[in-house]
Amino acid sequence: MRKAIIEIEFSNQVEEIVKIDKVFSKVESIELIEILKLDFEKGLKVVLLNIEMKKEYTIDDIDLSDYAEIITILKRDENKYTCLVKAQLPLANYKDIEDLAKKLDLNIIWTTPSIFSKEKMVISVIGTNEELQKFLKAIKLAGKIKQISFQDADFEWQSALSCLTEKQKEVIIEAKKMGYYNYPRKIDTDKLAQKVGISKSTAIEHLRKAESRIIKNVFAGY
Repeated sequence: MRKAIIEIEFSNQVEEIVKIDKVFSKVESIELIEILKLDFEKGLKVVLLNIEMKKEYTIDDIDLSDYAEIITILKRDENKYTCLVKAQLPLANYKDIEDLAKKLDLNIIWTTPSIFSKEKMVISVIGTNEELQKFLKAIKLAGKIKQISFQDADFEWQSALSCLTEKQKEVIIEAKKMGYYNYPRKIDTDKLAQKVGISKSTAIEHLRKAESRIIKNVFAGY
């Protein structure tokens, strides 16, 4: 199983249907938390979303498409809202979208990060190589794919370290154990280098590369 993170520039037709310009005139970003129900045949979707409004607006000002509604607001943190949202698109009215929905009815897991803003739309899915290839072929009907990244779908938090070389992993784990990331630090790079038996410059290089890879891997799509 692999995870694909795809950045998409939606077609004009899709933007018009979901009213991208109207929605994001007041919304900063929309982030998927979890899909609770997904029925491609009926065009039905029930999801948990984090909706961040622009500073001058509240959730009462939101302009969703005619096919979506906020069922309830579960949590508010300043201008950020966690909402239960239901959307049902009348697929019979949109032949191209109906065809897309059928093609997307695959044996995949819709996952995070899935982020929507005026600047970009990021969708993440998990599946076999065969299913992901079908998904990529289908999603092109929705617009232009701008960027794709793939990760192993480990389903374990430790998978954040799977992007590292063995030496990078050894150095950064030792650094964590010895208090390098505490504030104030309990160990400096000189002592860390001695502990793992490498030079100071090499230890610093391993740490910086490891930190960069972990951040890039964890925040892929953001």
